[in-house]
Amino acid sequence: MSDRPGVSASPNKKGKGKATDTNRKSGPNSERSQQPQKRKRVASQISSIDHGTHIGVRRSPRKRYEPLEWWRLEKAVYSLRAMGDANVPHIKEIIRLPKEPPQLLGAAGRRYRKRKPQLSASQVSDTEKATKSNLEEGWDDDTKSHGVVVDYITNEEVERHVISTFGMLDPKPAANEDFFFERVFADGGFMAAGYITIPPGRAKPNKNTKHNTYVFYVIEGAVNFVINQESFIIATGGEFLAPRGNTYYIQNISDRQAKLFFAQARKAPMGEDDEASRYAYNHRF
Repeated sequence: MSDRPGVSASPNKKGKGKATDTNRKSGPNSERSQQPQKRKRVASQISSIDHGTHIGVRRSPRKRYEPLEWWRLEKAVYSLRAMGDANVPHIKEIIRLPKEPPQLLGAAGRRYRKRKPQLSASQVSDTEKATKSNLEEGWDDDTKSHGVVVDYITNEEVERHVISTFGMLDPKPAANEDFFFERVFADGGFMAAGYITIPPGRAKPNKNTKHNTYVFYVIEGAVNFVINQESFIIATGGEFLAPRGNTYYIQNISDRQAKLFFAQARKAPMGEDDEASRYAYNHRF
């Protein structure tokens, strides 16, 4: 025992006593006594701001997103949000594209792919007949070509050619048989209409329209229509116009006959209807 008050001896490994100052431990100015308390306060503050469900685990309130697949045009849309005295950008929305289910490759994938139903030979022939043939052929076999109409000049009823069925058409060769032509209708020198067929690889030569305007309708096949310095491809069901004062050219580019309907219009001077009619007939194509 030590004779000094407040000092006690504690045995060490060698049995010798070691003096400790009990008054320094319990004193108010001791730093050692304050350190454990400071650590406890910091730990309690951290646990008080924990946003997670587990005690002692710290989690950020920030939303998390899966990585964007920018090569599929996925993107984040930003907008500004007021925070204090400044506007801070934040993610307004995420634009994602729906993903298609992956398809298996190789033999495994072929087993699951749907196959298109194959048509039988009879079904194919019926389909071709419905698309290629005239289903109403023969309906107009008994239709007559002439009818009674009112003449524009005399205002009297006259009988005129007003009907032309497909069976009535009989195109004649023109331009060294490069194409075949038939003028079906005419109304003085005002207008005319007809039918043209061009064999494969042939063409209707260049022609200047002068003061006539032509409209063509492709009934069958495909043609290359050249007007002025431009070229156009027109297939079945298409139409094209050759205005006054232009040079045009029509070439059959299909493997079958090109069949075209045409209409021709011309301004006829008053009182010169008969002369204009003869002029239009003499200068047809």
